[in-house]
Amino acid sequence: MKRPSGGVGKSEKQKRTKSYHCAKDRVGGSSQFNIQPNMQGILVMCTRARENRAVKEAIDLFNQYADQLYPNTNDAPQDDSDEPEDLEASIAKELAELKDTKKDKMERFTSISTATDCSKLESNETGPGIEPSKFVHDLLVDMAAKQIKKTRYLSRFLPVQQTCMANLPEMQRVAKLVIHPQFNEPNEDGTFGVVPRLRNCTKLDRMEVIKTFAASVGEGHEVNLEDPDLVILVDVTRTVCSMSVVKDFGKLRKYNLESLLGLNDNTESKSQAKPATAAAPTETTVPDVSSEDADATSTVA
Repeated sequence: MKRPSGGVGKSEKQKRTKSYHCAKDRVGGSSQFNIQPNMQGILVMCTRARENRAVKEAIDLFNQYADQLYPNTNDAPQDDSDEPEDLEASIAKELAELKDTKKDKMERFTSISTATDCSKLESNETGPGIEPSKFVHDLLVDMAAKQIKKTRYLSRFLPVQQTCMANLPEMQRVAKLVIHPQFNEPNEDGTFGVVPRLRNCTKLDRMEVIKTFAASVGEGHEVNLEDPDLVILVDVTRTVCSMSVVKDFGKLRKYNLESLLGLNDNTESKSQAKPATAAAPTETTVPDVSSEDADATSTVA
């Protein structure tokens, strides 16, 4: 029996649609989620698919500022012995000290995977004496004063003073440990705001998270959504909650590097110059940084 004209040949039947896959090491969300309770460090936002390069960039930048702000954190123990040494032993000792110093600097900040695109946690568990909130604040103040872009793939730094399991009772318990030292100073009344962000978490309600942390603030402090004295940053990723208390959050442009260095001014001016056709609804309850996450197309303890 003849095959009807216009039929599909055997070679054409064997053709299959090509499949395209991204390399695992190029995608931040493909790695394992390694954040655990009782960690501290700096949550780094970066360009999508550039997480590995951003890690190296962040560690180099943090070590640079750690040497500048905390020069004693990597001091090697001094040998006070006055015993004479020969030349070869002295040179070998100096080389060993240089190698140990370089190793300590690399280990001062350790990259922790968040299994989320555009995000890494730089833990500083091995860097004693470095307080994340103060470190990030001083770093950003220096960058704002000098107005020099020192990074290519990094877009935002959010300090993490403590992490815990993402359930309301545990969050409330740990929040008191982090918040009370900041908000319960005698004769220091001030304003505050809560900035929550929930990612890959469907078991918690945003407003419930806000109420939980607001209840941990001592009496005499009022809510200010425009320009609070202190801001409580809450980041819930999967099953872990990260928290910290920061200052100058509005002044330092929500800790966004591109906004801090004026790199977004041209974009904002262009958008403001366009005629508005309709007023978009805005949310005025609580400021949120989730709408200003790292740009996926342009933008490490």
